[in-house]
Amino acid sequence: RIFTLLFSSLIGSTFLAALLVAPAVLLVFFWYKRDETAYRHRVTVNVEAWLFWAAANLLVSWTLAMIIDVIPSLARFLLNAFWGHVPAYIESRIEIYNHTKNAVKPIFYAASGWVSWIIIFDHIFHMYPGTDSRHANHEAYTDTLYQVVEFFFFLTLVLSLQRLLSLLIAFAFHRRAFQERIDAVHETLRVVEQLRAYAPKQLRAGNLAAQFWSGFTPPVLDRDGFGFAPKRFAPSRQQSAGSVVDDHRYPPTRGDPDATLVGTAAKALKDVVLHDARNIKGEDEAGYLQLNSPSEAKRLARTIFTALKHPSRNYLLPRDFEPAFGGSARAADAAFRVFDADNNGDLSRAEVKTTLLKMCKERRALARSMQDVGEAMATLDQLLLLGALGVQFFLSLSIFGVDIASSLSSIYTLGIGASFVFRAAASGAFDAIVFLFVTHPFDT
Repeated sequence: RIFTLLFSSLIGSTFLAALLVAPAVLLVFFWYKRDETAYRHRVTVNVEAWLFWAAANLLVSWTLAMIIDVIPSLARFLLNAFWGHVPAYIESRIEIYNHTKNAVKPIFYAASGWVSWIIIFDHIFHMYPGTDSRHANHEAYTDTLYQVVEFFFFLTLVLSLQRLLSLLIAFAFHRRAFQERIDAVHETLRVVEQLRAYAPKQLRAGNLAAQFWSGFTPPVLDRDGFGFAPKRFAPSRQQSAGSVVDDHRYPPTRGDPDATLVGTAAKALKDVVLHDARNIKGEDEAGYLQLNSPSEAKRLARTIFTALKHPSRNYLLPRDFEPAFGGSARAADAAFRVFDADNNGDLSRAEVKTTLLKMCKERRALARSMQDVGEAMATLDQLLLLGALGVQFFLSLSIFGVDIASSLSSIYTLGIGASFVFRAAASGAFDAIVFLFVTHPFDT
Protein backbone atom coordinates (compact mmCIF):
# COMPACT_ATOMS: atom_id res chain seq x y z
CA ARG A 1 0.00 0.00 0.00
CA ILE A 2 2.91 2.37 0.62
CA PHE A 3 4.26 1.72 -2.88
CA THR A 4 0.83 2.34 -4.37
CA LEU A 5 0.37 5.58 -2.43
CA LEU A 6 3.81 6.87 -3.42
CA PHE A 7 3.47 6.23 -7.16
CA SER A 8 -0.26 6.73 -7.69
CA SER A 9 -1.09 10.00 -5.92
CA LEU A 10 0.10 13.59 -6.14
CA ILE A 11 1.21 13.50 -2.49
CA GLY A 12 3.33 10.41 -3.11
CA SER A 13 4.81 11.79 -6.32
CA THR A 14 5.69 15.07 -4.62
CA PHE A 15 7.30 13.21 -1.72
CA LEU A 16 9.38 11.04 -4.07
CA ALA A 17 10.39 14.11 -6.09
CA ALA A 18 11.55 15.81 -2.88
CA LEU A 19 13.58 12.72 -1.97
CA LEU A 20 15.25 12.82 -5.39
CA VAL A 21 16.03 16.53 -5.26
CA ALA A 22 17.38 16.49 -1.69
CA PRO A 23 20.66 14.60 -2.44
CA ALA A 24 21.49 17.02 -5.26
CA VAL A 25 20.95 20.04 -3.01
CA LEU A 26 22.96 18.51 -0.19
CA LEU A 27 25.76 17.61 -2.61
CA VAL A 28 26.09 21.23 -3.68
CA PHE A 29 26.20 22.77 -0.20
CA PHE A 30 28.12 20.09 1.72
CA TRP A 31 30.51 18.78 -0.92
CA TYR A 32 30.98 21.06 -3.92
CA LYS A 33 31.02 24.39 -2.01
CA ARG A 34 33.82 23.18 0.25
CA ASP A 35 36.23 22.68 -2.65
CA GLU A 36 35.07 24.00 -6.00
CA THR A 37 37.31 21.96 -8.27
CA ALA A 38 36.59 21.07 -11.88
CA TYR A 39 36.11 17.40 -10.98
CA ARG A 40 33.61 18.17 -8.22
CA HIS A 41 31.80 20.58 -10.52
CA ARG A 42 31.46 17.89 -13.18
CA VAL A 43 30.17 15.30 -10.71
CA THR A 44 27.72 17.76 -9.17
CA VAL A 45 26.33 18.84 -12.54
CA ASN A 46 25.79 15.22 -13.62
CA VAL A 47 24.08 14.26 -10.36
CA GLU A 48 21.88 17.37 -10.38
CA ALA A 49 20.83 16.88 -13.99
CA TRP A 50 19.77 13.26 -13.58
CA LEU A 51 18.01 13.70 -10.25
CA PHE A 52 16.19 16.86 -11.35
CA TRP A 53 15.13 15.11 -14.56
CA ALA A 54 13.72 12.13 -12.64
CA ALA A 55 11.92 14.37 -10.12
CA ALA A 56 10.44 16.55 -12.84
CA ASN A 57 9.12 13.53 -14.73
CA LEU A 58 7.45 12.15 -11.61
CA LEU A 59 5.40 15.32 -11.21
CA VAL A 60 4.83 16.04 -14.89
CA SER A 61 3.70 12.49 -15.67
CA TRP A 62 1.15 12.58 -12.83
CA THR A 63 -0.11 15.97 -14.01
CA LEU A 64 -0.50 14.77 -17.59
CA ALA A 65 -2.32 11.63 -16.45
CA MET A 66 -4.58 13.76 -14.26
CA ILE A 67 -5.46 16.03 -17.19
CA ILE A 68 -6.29 13.00 -19.34
CA ASP A 69 -8.50 11.58 -16.57
CA VAL A 70 -10.35 14.82 -15.90
CA ILE A 71 -11.35 15.50 -19.52
CA PRO A 72 -14.54 13.32 -19.41
CA SER A 73 -15.64 14.82 -16.09
CA LEU A 74 -14.98 18.33 -17.38
CA ALA A 75 -16.91 17.59 -20.59
CA ARG A 76 -19.91 16.28 -18.63
CA PHE A 77 -19.80 19.27 -16.28
CA LEU A 78 -19.75 21.79 -19.13
CA LEU A 79 -22.48 20.00 -21.07
CA ASN A 80 -24.70 19.80 -18.00
CA ALA A 81 -24.04 23.44 -17.15
CA PHE A 82 -24.67 24.94 -20.61
CA TRP A 83 -26.78 22.33 -22.40
CA GLY A 84 -28.67 20.75 -19.52
CA HIS A 85 -27.81 17.14 -20.34
CA VAL A 86 -25.18 14.93 -21.95
CA PRO A 87 -26.27 13.57 -25.36
CA ALA A 88 -26.17 9.81 -25.83
CA TYR A 89 -23.61 9.96 -28.65
CA ILE A 90 -21.31 12.02 -26.42
CA GLU A 91 -21.65 9.39 -23.68
CA SER A 92 -20.65 6.67 -26.15
CA ARG A 93 -17.58 8.67 -27.19
CA ILE A 94 -16.68 9.23 -23.54
CA GLU A 95 -17.01 5.51 -22.90
CA ILE A 96 -14.59 4.71 -25.73
CA TYR A 97 -12.24 7.39 -24.40
CA ASN A 98 -12.35 5.92 -20.90
CA HIS A 99 -11.53 2.45 -22.17
CA THR A 100 -8.58 3.61 -24.29
CA LYS A 101 -7.03 6.45 -22.29
CA ASN A 102 -4.61 4.18 -20.41
CA ALA A 103 -3.12 3.13 -23.75
CA VAL A 104 -2.50 6.77 -24.66
CA LYS A 105 -0.95 7.91 -21.38
CA PRO A 106 2.50 6.32 -22.02
CA ILE A 107 2.85 8.47 -25.14
CA PHE A 108 2.58 11.62 -23.03
CA TYR A 109 4.96 10.16 -20.43
CA ALA A 110 7.58 9.46 -23.10
CA ALA A 111 7.08 12.85 -24.77
CA SER A 112 7.45 14.71 -21.47
CA GLY A 113 10.57 12.67 -20.69
CA TRP A 114 12.14 13.59 -24.02
CA VAL A 115 11.24 17.28 -23.79
CA SER A 116 12.34 17.57 -20.15
CA TRP A 117 15.62 15.81 -20.98
CA ILE A 118 16.40 18.43 -23.65
CA ILE A 119 15.42 21.31 -21.36
CA ILE A 120 17.47 20.10 -18.39
CA PHE A 121 20.53 18.64 -20.11
CA ASP A 122 20.82 21.21 -22.89
CA HIS A 123 19.25 24.50 -21.83
CA ILE A 124 19.89 24.39 -18.07
CA PHE A 125 23.06 22.38 -17.42
CA HIS A 126 24.50 22.61 -20.97
CA MET A 127 25.63 18.97 -20.93
CA TYR A 128 24.19 18.11 -24.33
CA PRO A 129 25.56 20.35 -27.08
CA GLY A 130 22.59 20.25 -29.42
CA THR A 131 23.47 22.67 -32.20
CA ASP A 132 26.27 24.26 -30.15
CA SER A 133 29.26 22.01 -29.37
CA ARG A 134 31.04 24.70 -27.31
CA HIS A 135 29.15 24.07 -24.06
CA ALA A 136 31.51 24.11 -21.09
CA ASN A 137 29.75 21.20 -19.39
CA HIS A 138 29.49 19.04 -22.50
CA GLU A 139 29.51 15.32 -21.73
CA ALA A 140 30.32 12.99 -24.60
CA TYR A 141 27.89 10.31 -23.48
CA THR A 142 24.91 12.63 -23.88
CA ASP A 143 25.19 12.44 -27.68
CA THR A 144 24.43 8.71 -27.64
CA LEU A 145 22.02 9.08 -24.75
CA TYR A 146 19.93 11.56 -26.71
CA GLN A 147 19.49 8.93 -29.40
CA VAL A 148 18.46 6.40 -26.75
CA VAL A 149 15.85 8.79 -25.31
CA GLU A 150 14.52 9.46 -28.79
CA PHE A 151 14.42 5.71 -29.49
CA PHE A 152 12.37 5.01 -26.36
CA PHE A 153 9.93 7.77 -27.26
CA PHE A 154 9.22 6.28 -30.68
CA LEU A 155 9.12 2.76 -29.23
CA THR A 156 6.50 3.89 -26.72
CA LEU A 157 4.61 5.73 -29.45
CA VAL A 158 4.49 2.74 -31.80
CA LEU A 159 3.57 0.21 -29.09
CA SER A 160 0.91 2.50 -27.61
CA LEU A 161 -0.67 3.09 -31.01
CA GLN A 162 -0.66 -0.67 -31.62
CA ARG A 163 -2.32 -1.25 -28.26
CA LEU A 164 -4.83 1.51 -28.97
CA LEU A 165 -5.72 -0.03 -32.34
CA SER A 166 -6.20 -3.45 -30.73
CA LEU A 167 -8.47 -1.96 -28.06
CA LEU A 168 -10.58 -0.11 -30.61
CA ILE A 169 -11.02 -3.26 -32.70
CA ALA A 170 -11.91 -5.33 -29.62
CA PHE A 171 -14.28 -2.61 -28.42
CA ALA A 172 -16.03 -2.52 -31.82
CA PHE A 173 -16.51 -6.30 -31.87
CA HIS A 174 -17.75 -6.26 -28.29
CA ARG A 175 -20.33 -3.57 -28.99
CA ARG A 176 -21.54 -5.38 -32.10
CA ALA A 177 -21.92 -8.68 -30.26
CA PHE A 178 -23.57 -7.31 -27.08
CA GLN A 179 -25.24 -4.13 -28.31
CA GLU A 180 -28.67 -4.78 -26.77
CA ARG A 181 -27.32 -5.78 -23.37
CA ILE A 182 -24.94 -2.81 -23.30
CA ASP A 183 -27.74 -0.39 -24.20
CA ALA A 184 -29.95 -1.82 -21.45
CA VAL A 185 -27.19 -1.43 -18.86
CA HIS A 186 -26.46 2.12 -20.03
CA GLU A 187 -30.12 3.07 -19.73
CA THR A 188 -30.26 1.72 -16.20
CA LEU A 189 -27.02 3.50 -15.33
CA ARG A 190 -28.34 6.77 -16.68
CA VAL A 191 -31.50 6.52 -14.59
CA VAL A 192 -29.64 5.48 -11.44
CA GLU A 193 -27.15 8.32 -11.86
CA GLN A 194 -29.99 10.81 -12.18
CA LEU A 195 -31.68 9.43 -9.06
CA ARG A 196 -28.43 9.32 -7.13
CA ALA A 197 -27.65 12.94 -7.99
CA TYR A 198 -31.11 13.99 -6.83
CA ALA A 199 -31.28 15.24 -3.26
CA PRO A 200 -33.84 17.09 -1.12
CA LYS A 201 -33.78 20.88 -0.86
CA GLN A 202 -30.67 21.40 1.21
CA LEU A 203 -28.42 19.23 -0.95
CA ARG A 204 -29.58 20.19 -4.40
CA ALA A 205 -27.00 22.97 -4.77
CA GLY A 206 -24.13 20.51 -4.99
CA ASN A 207 -25.39 18.54 -7.99
CA LEU A 208 -23.20 20.21 -10.59
CA ALA A 209 -20.13 19.72 -8.43
CA ALA A 210 -21.15 16.11 -7.92
CA GLN A 211 -21.31 15.57 -11.67
CA PHE A 212 -17.86 17.06 -12.04
CA TRP A 213 -16.15 15.07 -9.30
CA SER A 214 -18.12 11.85 -9.69
CA GLY A 215 -16.21 8.96 -11.22
CA PHE A 216 -13.16 10.62 -9.82
CA THR A 217 -13.20 9.66 -6.15
CA PRO A 218 -11.00 6.78 -4.99
CA PRO A 219 -13.50 4.14 -3.77
CA VAL A 220 -11.23 3.13 -0.89
CA LEU A 221 -11.66 6.61 0.56
CA ASP A 222 -15.41 6.86 0.09
CA ARG A 223 -17.36 3.83 1.25
CA ASP A 224 -20.62 5.67 1.90
CA GLY A 225 -20.52 7.25 -1.54
CA PHE A 226 -20.70 3.80 -3.17
CA GLY A 227 -17.42 4.37 -5.02
CA PHE A 228 -18.67 6.94 -7.46
CA ALA A 229 -19.29 10.22 -5.62
CA PRO A 230 -18.02 12.06 -2.57
CA LYS A 231 -19.93 11.53 0.65
CA ARG A 232 -21.23 15.05 0.70
CA PHE A 233 -23.34 14.41 -2.41
CA ALA A 234 -24.85 11.12 -1.16
CA PRO A 235 -28.00 11.90 0.81
CA SER A 236 -27.82 10.51 4.29
CA ARG A 237 -30.58 8.56 5.93
CA GLN A 238 -31.35 11.37 8.34
CA GLN A 239 -31.47 14.01 5.60
CA SER A 240 -33.68 11.89 3.35
CA ALA A 241 -36.08 10.61 6.02
CA GLY A 242 -38.87 12.75 4.63
CA SER A 243 -39.67 15.09 1.81
CA VAL A 244 -40.48 17.97 4.15
CA VAL A 245 -37.52 19.93 5.45
CA ASP A 246 -37.81 22.19 8.46
CA ASP A 247 -36.28 25.40 7.18
CA HIS A 248 -37.10 27.37 10.38
CA ARG A 249 -34.96 26.54 13.37
CA TYR A 250 -34.23 28.25 16.65
CA PRO A 251 -31.68 29.42 17.38
CA PRO A 252 -30.90 30.23 13.74
CA THR A 253 -27.67 28.86 12.33
CA ARG A 254 -25.22 31.12 10.59
CA GLY A 255 -22.55 30.46 8.06
CA ASP A 256 -23.95 27.11 6.85
CA PRO A 257 -23.50 27.88 3.11
CA ASP A 258 -19.93 29.02 3.66
CA ALA A 259 -19.14 26.00 5.81
CA THR A 260 -20.61 23.70 3.16
CA LEU A 261 -18.59 25.43 0.44
CA VAL A 262 -15.35 25.11 2.41
CA GLY A 263 -16.06 21.47 3.20
CA THR A 264 -16.84 20.76 -0.44
CA ALA A 265 -13.63 22.43 -1.61
CA ALA A 266 -11.56 20.57 0.99
CA LYS A 267 -13.06 17.22 0.05
CA ALA A 268 -12.56 17.90 -3.66
CA LEU A 269 -8.92 18.84 -3.02
CA LYS A 270 -8.40 15.58 -1.12
CA ASP A 271 -9.94 13.62 -3.98
CA VAL A 272 -7.58 15.28 -6.45
CA VAL A 273 -4.30 14.83 -4.57
CA LEU A 274 -5.10 11.17 -3.78
CA HIS A 275 -6.39 10.30 -7.24
CA ASP A 276 -4.68 7.31 -8.89
CA ALA A 277 -3.92 9.10 -12.15
CA ARG A 278 -1.38 6.51 -13.34
CA ASN A 279 -3.79 3.63 -12.59
CA ILE A 280 -1.17 1.91 -10.44
CA LYS A 281 -3.88 0.06 -8.53
CA GLY A 282 -5.14 -1.52 -11.72
CA GLU A 283 -8.68 -0.31 -10.96
CA ASP A 284 -9.78 1.93 -13.74
CA GLU A 285 -12.11 4.52 -12.28
CA ALA A 286 -13.30 5.63 -15.69
CA GLY A 287 -17.00 5.15 -15.20
CA TYR A 288 -19.02 7.85 -13.53
CA LEU A 289 -21.04 5.10 -11.82
CA GLN A 290 -19.26 2.16 -10.23
CA LEU A 291 -21.16 -0.50 -8.33
CA ASN A 292 -18.28 -2.70 -7.32
CA SER A 293 -20.13 -5.09 -4.99
CA PRO A 294 -23.65 -6.24 -4.08
CA SER A 295 -23.38 -4.48 -0.71
CA GLU A 296 -22.82 -1.13 -2.46
CA ALA A 297 -25.82 -1.81 -4.69
CA LYS A 298 -27.98 -2.53 -1.63
CA ARG A 299 -26.89 0.64 0.13
CA LEU A 300 -27.51 2.67 -3.02
CA ALA A 301 -31.00 1.16 -3.35
CA ARG A 302 -31.78 2.12 0.25
CA THR A 303 -30.53 5.67 -0.33
CA ILE A 304 -32.55 6.16 -3.53
CA PHE A 305 -35.69 4.67 -2.03
CA THR A 306 -35.45 6.80 1.11
CA ALA A 307 -34.81 10.00 -0.85
CA LEU A 308 -37.82 9.49 -3.15
CA LYS A 309 -40.38 7.91 -0.82
CA HIS A 310 -43.29 9.95 0.46
CA PRO A 311 -43.51 9.89 4.29
CA SER A 312 -47.03 8.47 4.22
CA ARG A 313 -46.16 5.47 2.02
CA ASN A 314 -43.71 2.57 2.06
CA TYR A 315 -43.63 2.23 -1.73
CA LEU A 316 -42.85 4.43 -4.74
CA LEU A 317 -45.14 5.67 -7.49
CA PRO A 318 -44.18 7.17 -10.87
CA ARG A 319 -44.94 10.69 -9.61
CA ASP A 320 -42.29 10.26 -6.89
CA PHE A 321 -39.66 10.26 -9.66
CA GLU A 322 -40.73 13.59 -11.15
CA PRO A 323 -38.67 15.87 -8.82
CA ALA A 324 -35.51 13.97 -9.76
CA PHE A 325 -36.20 14.55 -13.48
CA GLY A 326 -37.08 18.22 -13.35
CA GLY A 327 -40.83 17.66 -13.16
CA SER A 328 -40.99 15.76 -16.46
CA ALA A 329 -43.73 13.13 -16.16
CA ARG A 330 -42.55 11.31 -19.29
CA ALA A 331 -38.94 10.98 -18.09
CA ALA A 332 -40.13 9.98 -14.62
CA ASP A 333 -42.41 7.29 -16.06
CA ALA A 334 -39.60 5.90 -18.24
CA ALA A 335 -37.28 5.78 -15.23
CA PHE A 336 -39.98 4.11 -13.15
CA ARG A 337 -40.39 1.34 -15.74
CA VAL A 338 -36.69 0.52 -15.45
CA PHE A 339 -37.32 -0.70 -11.89
CA ASP A 340 -40.91 -1.94 -12.25
CA ALA A 341 -40.18 -5.43 -13.59
CA ASP A 342 -43.63 -6.83 -12.70
CA ASN A 343 -45.52 -3.80 -14.14
CA ASN A 344 -47.79 -3.48 -11.11
CA GLY A 345 -47.48 0.32 -10.91
CA ASP A 346 -45.59 0.61 -7.61
CA LEU A 347 -42.08 -0.07 -6.36
CA SER A 348 -40.87 -1.54 -3.12
CA ARG A 349 -37.34 -1.17 -1.82
CA ALA A 350 -36.76 -4.84 -2.65
CA GLU A 351 -37.56 -4.16 -6.33
CA VAL A 352 -35.11 -1.26 -6.46
CA LYS A 353 -32.46 -3.41 -4.81
CA THR A 354 -33.13 -6.31 -7.20
CA THR A 355 -32.76 -4.05 -10.24
CA LEU A 356 -29.44 -2.67 -9.03
CA LEU A 357 -28.14 -6.16 -8.20
CA LYS A 358 -29.10 -7.39 -11.67
CA MET A 359 -27.32 -4.41 -13.21
CA CYS A 360 -24.23 -5.13 -11.10
CA LYS A 361 -24.18 -8.76 -12.26
CA GLU A 362 -24.78 -7.77 -15.88
CA ARG A 363 -21.88 -5.30 -15.81
CA ARG A 364 -19.59 -8.03 -14.50
CA ALA A 365 -20.79 -10.41 -17.20
CA LEU A 366 -20.15 -7.80 -19.89
CA ALA A 367 -16.69 -7.13 -18.46
CA ARG A 368 -15.90 -10.85 -18.63
CA SER A 369 -17.17 -10.97 -22.20
CA MET A 370 -14.83 -8.08 -23.05
CA GLN A 371 -11.94 -10.17 -21.72
CA ASP A 372 -13.14 -13.10 -23.84
CA VAL A 373 -13.10 -10.90 -26.93
CA GLY A 374 -9.55 -9.83 -26.04
CA GLU A 375 -8.45 -13.45 -25.77
CA ALA A 376 -10.11 -14.29 -29.08
CA MET A 377 -8.19 -11.43 -30.69
CA ALA A 378 -4.83 -12.59 -29.32
CA THR A 379 -3.68 -13.71 -32.78
CA LEU A 380 -4.65 -10.41 -34.37
CA ASP A 381 -2.96 -8.53 -31.54
CA GLN A 382 0.26 -10.48 -32.10
CA LEU A 383 0.20 -9.69 -35.82
CA LEU A 384 -0.34 -6.00 -35.07
CA LEU A 385 2.53 -6.12 -32.59
CA LEU A 386 4.76 -7.73 -35.21
CA GLY A 387 3.91 -4.97 -37.66
CA ALA A 388 4.56 -2.30 -35.01
CA LEU A 389 7.98 -3.77 -34.25
CA GLY A 390 8.74 -3.74 -37.98
CA VAL A 391 7.90 -0.03 -38.13
CA GLN A 392 10.03 0.58 -35.03
CA PHE A 393 12.94 -1.25 -36.66
CA PHE A 394 13.08 1.18 -39.58
CA LEU A 395 12.62 4.15 -37.23
CA SER A 396 15.54 2.90 -35.15
CA LEU A 397 17.77 2.78 -38.21
CA SER A 398 17.02 6.44 -38.84
CA ILE A 399 17.44 7.43 -35.18
CA PHE A 400 20.88 5.84 -34.78
CA GLY A 401 22.12 7.16 -38.12
CA VAL A 402 22.23 3.89 -40.04
CA ASP A 403 22.29 4.26 -43.82
CA ILE A 404 18.99 2.65 -44.74
CA ALA A 405 19.66 2.57 -48.48
CA SER A 406 22.83 0.48 -48.11
CA SER A 407 21.04 -1.88 -45.73
CA LEU A 408 17.96 -2.46 -47.87
CA SER A 409 19.58 -5.13 -50.03
CA SER A 410 20.26 -7.39 -47.04
CA ILE A 411 16.79 -6.67 -45.62
CA TYR A 412 15.17 -7.56 -48.94
CA THR A 413 17.13 -10.80 -49.03
CA LEU A 414 15.94 -11.71 -45.53
CA GLY A 415 12.36 -10.80 -46.47
CA ILE A 416 12.37 -12.97 -49.58
CA GLY A 417 13.81 -15.89 -47.61
CA ALA A 418 11.24 -15.45 -44.84
CA SER A 419 8.41 -15.40 -47.39
CA PHE A 420 9.34 -18.93 -48.49
CA VAL A 421 9.86 -20.20 -44.94
CA PHE A 422 6.76 -18.69 -43.30
CA ARG A 423 4.39 -18.60 -46.28
CA ALA A 424 2.26 -21.50 -45.05
CA ALA A 425 2.11 -20.16 -41.47
CA ALA A 426 1.13 -16.66 -42.64
CA SER A 427 -1.55 -18.06 -44.94
CA GLY A 428 -3.01 -20.17 -42.12
CA ALA A 429 -3.02 -17.21 -39.71
CA PHE A 430 -4.78 -15.00 -42.27
CA ASP A 431 -7.42 -17.65 -42.96
CA ALA A 432 -7.98 -18.05 -39.20
CA ILE A 433 -8.46 -14.30 -38.77
CA VAL A 434 -10.98 -14.15 -41.62
CA PHE A 435 -12.84 -17.15 -40.19
CA LEU A 436 -12.99 -15.74 -36.64
CA PHE A 437 -13.67 -12.08 -37.26
CA VAL A 438 -15.47 -12.02 -40.64
CA THR A 439 -17.24 -15.33 -41.22
CA HIS A 440 -18.19 -16.11 -37.58
CA PRO A 441 -17.62 -12.93 -35.54
CA PHE A 442 -20.32 -13.64 -32.93
CA ASP A 443 -19.74 -17.34 -32.21
CA THR A 444 -17.32 -16.61 -29.34
